[in-house]
Amino acid sequence: MTIRNITVLETFVWVSRLKSFTLAARHMNTTQAAISSRIASLEDDLGVSLFVREYRAIKLTPEGSRALPKAIAVLTAVQDLMDEMRSTDEIDGVIRIGIIDTIHLSWLAEFLRRLRVSMPRIDTVLITAPSVEQPEMLTSGELDLALLMGPVLSPEFVCEDLCSFACHWVASTSFALGDAEIDLRDRPDLPVISFPSRSQPKQAFDRHFAGLEKKRSMFYEANLSLMIEMAKEGVGIATIPAVVVSRELQMKELALANATQKMPPMNFHAVYRKDHDKKFIPAVAEFARQVAEEYCDRNPAEWAWHSRR
Repeated sequence: MTIRNITVLETFVWVSRLKSFTLAARHMNTTQAAISSRIASLEDDLGVSLFVREYRAIKLTPEGSRALPKAIAVLTAVQDLMDEMRSTDEIDGVIRIGIIDTIHLSWLAEFLRRLRVSMPRIDTVLITAPSVEQPEMLTSGELDLALLMGPVLSPEFVCEDLCSFACHWVASTSFALGDAEIDLRDRPDLPVISFPSRSQPKQAFDRHFAGLEKKRSMFYEANLSLMIEMAKEGVGIATIPAVVVSRELQMKELALANATQKMPPMNFHAVYRKDHDKKFIPAVAEFARQVAEEYCDRNPAEWAWHSRR
């Protein structure tokens, strides 16, 4: 018995992960017919059926379940060999990185510069997506690495700490809120701008204002840049990390508000699959950690910090 090439093993692994010939074809940039042909070829070489094909669904046979970890081990060994034979700046490939606006507005640019210098032959695809959606995108193969607000507690992922940002209430200086503490529950005249549903800041917001009878205007927005602009224009008071609006605070376009309703910090993490098939992913995650820590060290400790600070 001879397995004809590594590509058929890679195809087998991706069909197993995505549970779909169509999604595997999309991920590997080929046709569904090519995927089916590769799987048929591998089944012929091994002399077993690897998948049970059901209506709109497939699953591994017992033989397929036994073969999968061995196929992953072979692919990992091949990648290890290739990486061992070349230096860091010779490593090539594509990495799809999920990002969120808060990282985009803080240390993303420096991270990309560091990555370009260290791994110049790596092509980077940035995909903006909410933190709550990125783990599923990792599972489906849409992302290789997620830079998100977490943590993500799942045995299939590696989740590494990056940094934390304090989350503040900020408002246009036109509101003239001053330094005195204000209870936002008593200020229905002051519209609130918050992150959208399912986000961690929105969950804290809901706890603060649960059972509030007085009607108030609330705006939920997924775009942090738009939230900042809305706050600057006096649309309302917003929950935003002060570290990403330091310029606006310095220019007195925004001011920190001393609200009774304290918001929890935003904790950021680099997350990737444990069974990833690109050897450079942990190194890219390490670049993100280093850049995030250096960014925190350049800013006030009460605004941004990391585990080593």
